[in-house]
Amino acid sequence: MTTNLLLVPVSGKYEQAIFSSFTEEVAKYMIARVPCCIEETFLFIETSLGELSTGNALPMVILEKETEIFLGCAGLYQIQDPYPELGIWLKVDAQGKGYGFQVVEALVRWAEKHLNFRALLYPVDERNAASRRIPDKLGATVAKKYPIADEKGNILNVLEYRIVNRRLDKEKVMVG
Repeated sequence: MTTNLLLVPVSGKYEQAIFSSFTEEVAKYMIARVPCCIEETFLFIETSLGELSTGNALPMVILEKETEIFLGCAGLYQIQDPYPELGIWLKVDAQGKGYGFQVVEALVRWAEKHLNFRALLYPVDERNAASRRIPDKLGATVAKKYPIADEKGNILNVLEYRIVNRRLDKEKVMVG
């Protein structure tokens, strides 16, 4: 949670909002393609809930706190690994308002409190300047650069940022 946003687990309650908000413009720099029908969104939700129940992921819906208006989705994936992955998307009219940074920062704080990890991975296409500002603002560094094909066959040039676990850094200082 942030001062003006809520992060709640993905559920069928948000199926229509996810389906209508995950547009070509939103998915431009993402591996996932826009669902062709509501059933694909239902499958995404069911898969996400399965990952949540097994403890492999923390898939969340982003809501405006006061109105509970749907803004997008975010999550932590492969959370049992030393290098879990962060992901986020915001619907078009929620972009450019600082929500992405607030959500990622909240997920980083949650992970530092609840997970045992070395660094969080934040992959982003190098052309996505707005998304790149998020890890830059958090002091992350680019650890890898690689091409990957999205589900439409387009090539993304991914910069894989690493957000180091600050709790481990503090423990090293205290021990050392």
